[in-house]
Amino acid sequence: MEVIILLINGILNLICFFIGFKIGRIENVQNKEISFNIPKIKNPKQIVQDKQRKEDIEKEERRLQTIIRNIENYDGTDNGQEDIPN
Repeated sequence: MEVIILLINGILNLICFFIGFKIGRIENVQNKEISFNIPKIKNPKQIVQDKQRKEDIEKEERRLQTIIRNIENYDGTDNGQEDIPN
C-alpha cells in the first residue's frame, strides 16, 4: 500500500512539473519577452568619488554664497562681513 502511494506521488510530481514547464514555455512564446530587472551595482570606488565630488560642489556653493552675501552687505566697513570658508 505504501509503495503504491509513493509511486502515485512520484508520478503526480512529474506530471505537475511537465504541465508547469509546458505552460511556462507557451507564455514565454506568446510574450516573446524574457527580461530580468537586475539592479546595477555601482563600483564602491565610484560611489566614494561621487560623494567627494558632491561634497566639493556643496563646499564651493557655500563659499560663493558667502562671497555674494559679503558683497550685498558691504557698506565701506567690515561690519556684517563674514569670513570666507576655504
